Amino acid sequence: MTLFRAAGQTLSPGIYTSPTTMVVTTDLTLDAQQNANATWIFQAGTTLATAAATKIKLINGANASNVFWQVQTAPQPSPPRPHRFLLSGKRLITRS
Repeated sequence: MTLFRAAGQTLSPGIYTSPTTMVVTTDLTLDAQQNANATWIFQAGTTLATAAATKIKLINGANASNVFWQVQTAPQPSPPRPHRFLLSGKRLITRS
């Protein structure tokens, strides 16, 4: 099993992937480095798990509308439809 564990880290803009499970167990900081167009894409193959009190902190110009979460699960309808998660303020909102 391949696991991406984001715990107490500060992440630069980019694409973060795990073919299986992505876990956020403590606060995670996203640093835009003063780039208004900075974007983060998190892709998990099967599961996105977060601890109950986990917060995603946006610093140095990071914008919540530029943070995307995608979870691909099996079995998939035809054609496949990934779940997408958008970060709004400090809440994770599910969109289909």
